Amino acid sequence: MKLKFLIPVLLLAIPACSGDDTVYYNATAIGDVVAGRFVSDDGLVLNIKEKTCDEDFSGLDRAFISFDALRKTGDKEFDIRLNDVAKVLRKDIVFRSEPGGEERGSDPIMLNLGWFSGEYLNADVVVSFLKGSETPHLINLEFDDVNSGTDTLRFTMKHNGYGEVFGGSIDDGEKKFVLGKTYASFPVRDLIPEGMDSIPVKISWDWYGTDSDGRLTDEIISHSEVGILRR
Repeated sequence: MKLKFLIPVLLLAIPACSGDDTVYYNATAIGDVVAGRFVSDDGLVLNIKEKTCDEDFSGLDRAFISFDALRKTGDKEFDIRLNDVAKVLRKDIVFRSEPGGEERGSDPIMLNLGWFSGEYLNADVVVSFLKGSETPHLINLEFDDVNSGTDTLRFTMKHNGYGEVFGGSIDDGEKKFVLGKTYASFPVRDLIPEGMDSIPVKISWDWYGTDSDGRLTDEIISHSEVGILRR
């Protein structure tokens, strides 16, 4: 996995077959919900006209969606068929030099996919949690303002599972743990040093190892990936 810029959303879609009025199939986008309309990070305005899922934008201020573009209604505006929608957690980054490091936790978290769009570093992350639990887990992106400079911005994904981790205080033997994923967006563009148009980014995280059958183990393995953040 490499951190990357989100390609303009409609370029990811599959053109409709001849004779079908749908403009594009199977597109995805991340962006803000403004007055009931979806505004992608690259400036597209998407209005729901049809749905194949039960969800909509109710109660959301940021979302990751899958859709079919039905028709173009303006320069950068489309009517869409909404196929799926996921809430995106919008959070400010935390700074390594600031107090509160213990509360951020050091429990395993997997960065499944990371990409840049607009002012954000977007993260598709996976954590383990106790099945049926209502304990809220804490997820943060920590900026290493101590060791970052004009050569590289350094980040670490942080997770506090409050004991709901393999090898933690809960008995793993009963196989009560499940994996869950969520999306989060962290504003990072303002961290680009003045006078620079782009800068390398390194993001690190810790996740469980696996055995020969692909099952998670108590071993913790460190991972990192790099990308380029641009204005």
